[in-house]
Amino acid sequence: MRGRLTTSVLITLAFVMTVLVVAGWGAFGAMSRMMALPTAPSAETGALPEPAPQAVPAVERPVALVLASSAGTEITDLVAPAAVLAASGAFEVRIVAPSRIAVPLTGGIDLLPDIALNDPLLRQRRVALVVVPLFLDASNPDILAGLRALAGAGAHVLSVCEGARTVAAAGLFEGLPATTHFFALDSLAKKHPGVAWRSGARFITGERVSSSAGVTAALDATLAVVAQLAGTAAARRAVNSLGLIEHGQGVESPELDFAEIGVLLLGAGFGGRPAQVGVVVPAGVDELQLAALLDLHPRSFRAVPRTLSLAPGWLVSRHGLRLRARGVLGEAAGLDELVVAAGDDDGAALAAARGLANRDGLPLEDLAQVVPGRSFDHVLDGIARRVDVTTARVAAEMVEWPWRAAREVPPGIERPRAWPWSATLRALGWGSAGALLAAWVLTRGRHLAGVRRHG
Repeated sequence: MRGRLTTSVLITLAFVMTVLVVAGWGAFGAMSRMMALPTAPSAETGALPEPAPQAVPAVERPVALVLASSAGTEITDLVAPAAVLAASGAFEVRIVAPSRIAVPLTGGIDLLPDIALNDPLLRQRRVALVVVPLFLDASNPDILAGLRALAGAGAHVLSVCEGARTVAAAGLFEGLPATTHFFALDSLAKKHPGVAWRSGARFITGERVSSSAGVTAALDATLAVVAQLAGTAAARRAVNSLGLIEHGQGVESPELDFAEIGVLLLGAGFGGRPAQVGVVVPAGVDELQLAALLDLHPRSFRAVPRTLSLAPGWLVSRHGLRLRARGVLGEAAGLDELVVAAGDDDGAALAAARGLANRDGLPLEDLAQVVPGRSFDHVLDGIARRVDVTTARVAAEMVEWPWRAAREVPPGIERPRAWPWSATLRALGWGSAGALLAAWVLTRGRHLAGVRRHG
C-alpha cells in the first residue's frame, strides 16, 4: 500500500514538474525577448543627425528634458511623456543622456538623444521639468549626478514607472510620498524606507517631485504636471492633439491573480512559436502607436515585434524624436504579419508594406485611422482576437492600462476565448508524457531490483 502511494505521488510530481519546467523555460525566454536590448554602440560612426528642429515661439519656452540611458530605456516610459509635453506646446522638449550615442528602447528600436548631460544648453536655459523613465542601469552614476544637479537648480522631477528607482537612488523622494509600478512597490519600500510609498495611486504630484504608477500611467501623470507647471490650457492642447483619454486617478491598481499568471505561463510554455510581427516605422511615426505595438506584443508572451523602415538610418517621429528601426522592409523575412504605424511619409511605407504582404501572403494592418490616444486599446483588441481575452487583459494590467475589455467584449469577437485552451491541452500532453516516463522509470527500477534479489 505504501509503495503504491509513493508511486502515485512520484508520478503526480513528475506530471506537475514537467509542466512547470516547460512553462518556466518558456516564460524565461519570453521575458528575455521582452527586455532584450542590443549592446549600445560606444560611438556613432559618421556625422550625427542634428536634433529635430522645433518651432520657435514668440516667447522662449522653458526646457523639458526626458532622460535616457544607453544601457536601455523602457519605450512607453520615454516616448509617452515626450509626446504629451511636445503636444502641449508649452515646452521645448529635449531627450538627454550621459552621451549622445544610440539608446536602445525596449521592443526593438533605437533612439538618438538630442543632447548630452554636459551640454551648455542645460546651463544657459531654464530647465522646468525632468522626466525619469525606467533605465536598465537605474543607478547610473552620471545620470544620478546630472539629475541631482538639475533638481538642485530648480527643475521639477517626474519619475515614470520604475524610473522611481533612479529618483529614489538620487535621494529626491526622501520623506515624500511616491508611487511606481505595482510590481516594484515592495522591493522599493524595502530598499528606500524613508520614502512614503503609496499603492493604488495612478500618480502623485508634489511641489518639486512627482511620480507615476506603471508605464501608461505616464500619460496621466504628465498631463497633471503640465497643468501644474504650464496651466490647464496647455494640458488641454495635449489631450486634444493626441486624442487622449483623461483617466485622472480613476484607475484601480492591478493585481495579477494566480489564474492570470497561469495564463502567462501556459502561453509562454505551450502557446507555440511566438508570432513575428513586422512593425513598419514610417517618417513622422506616431509615438503612442509605436509604444503600444512594441510594449504590448512582447507582454502577451505570444508575439515578437520587429521594427522595419523603408531605408536604414535615422528618421524623425511626429514630435521630433530621432528613431532607427532594426531592419529594412525590403529585406524582411520570416514574418507572420505586418502592421504599419501612422506617419507622414505620403503613404510610401504603406505601399512598400503592401508589396511585401502580397509577395509573402501576409496579413497587413494600417493604423492610419487609429487615434493615438486609443492605440493601447486597439492593440489589445487585436491580441484578444488573435490569442484570447485573458492574455490581452494580463498584458493590459502589466502596463497598467484600463482596457475596456475588462468591462465589455472587444469589437469583432463574437465568442471571445476567455482561456488559452489549446495551450492548456499541450500542457496536459507534456505533463502526461512526464508522468508516463516517471511510471516507466519506476516500473523498470522495481523490475531490476527484483532481478537482483532473485539473481
